[in-house]
Amino acid sequence: MKKCVSVLIVSLLLAPLAQPPARAAEGGWTGNLNFILGAKFLDEDDWDPVEDQAALGIGADFRARSWPVNLAVGLRASTLEDDDVVMQGVVSAWEGSTKELRLGLNKIWEPTAALRPFIGGGLAAVSAELEREALGIRERDHDTGTGLWLSGGVYWTFGADINLGFEVGYSQARMTLFGAKGEAGGTHAAVLMGSHW
Repeated sequence: MKKCVSVLIVSLLLAPLAQPPARAAEGGWTGNLNFILGAKFLDEDDWDPVEDQAALGIGADFRARSWPVNLAVGLRASTLEDDDVVMQGVVSAWEGSTKELRLGLNKIWEPTAALRPFIGGGLAAVSAELEREALGIRERDHDTGTGLWLSGGVYWTFGADINLGFEVGYSQARMTLFGAKGEAGGTHAAVLMGSHW
């Protein structure tokens, strides 16, 4: 159910961007819709043994051509499972995951027709879940919080509308899992690909 709600929220936020590029250009708007594939590195003290997680995401940014910055919205999800963790002689299984809904601003430069370095940041609504199982006993905890995100990178636009590039960034949001306060944000590194209009 939570996944369905997340997908619905992102779909509603991105729906205005679904217009054809020609129509967007006629209206004086420009922007990007990119998919992200990479990794999220969480604090080892808080997330060991599932601190280095695979990450997926989608992000959009758009602006009127007269604006100096783009409005940005995105969704990131990360997860890792480890079924063979030995702690104090006991084999246990762990699974950790996070989700981030991001709202903010992107500044994109265009030094050439194809090259586009960028930096962005804003607010993040973050949820995190941690599950562990040992000796037939399964425990799960989750929490939500708000924080900040910051990212930067560069992409190249090929054929006027295909984006390919990379980004690095950081997010932060404090929350409590299994009674311990910790950080559900982390360092991000990813490749991106998508479309420009």
